[in-house]
Amino acid sequence: MRNSPAEKFSVLRFTLKADAAGQPTQKVDDHGVFVSVESAFMAARLQALQAWRAISDQRRAAPGPPSKIELIDTEWGYDLRVDYLVVTRFWVRDRTRLDPVGASAESET
Repeated sequence: MRNSPAEKFSVLRFTLKADAAGQPTQKVDDHGVFVSVESAFMAARLQALQAWRAISDQRRAAPGPPSKIELIDTEWGYDLRVDYLVVTRFWVRDRTRLDPVGASAESET
C-alpha cells in the first residue's frame, strides 16, 4: 500500500493591469507553496490586506472623487474590488497530485 501524496497548496495572485495601449490585461503570480490549506488562506489574507492598504493609500493621494475599495472573502480566497471592478484576486489552489482512478490499485498488484 502506498502513502498518499503530501498535500500542497499555492496562493496565486491575479492582477488586472492596463497595457501600453490602455487595454486591461491579466497577470498571474505564484505567491508561495504551503503544506496546509489553512496556512495558504492565512497567507492569501495577509497579502490581500497589504494590497488593499496600498490601493487605498494610492487612491487617497490621487485627486478626484473617492473610490469604493472592498476586500471580499470568497470560496477560493480574496478579491480586491475598486468600485465595481475586481482588480486583484488571491486564490488558493490545491497542488496535490492526484492519481487517475484505479492507478494506485493497479500498481499494488
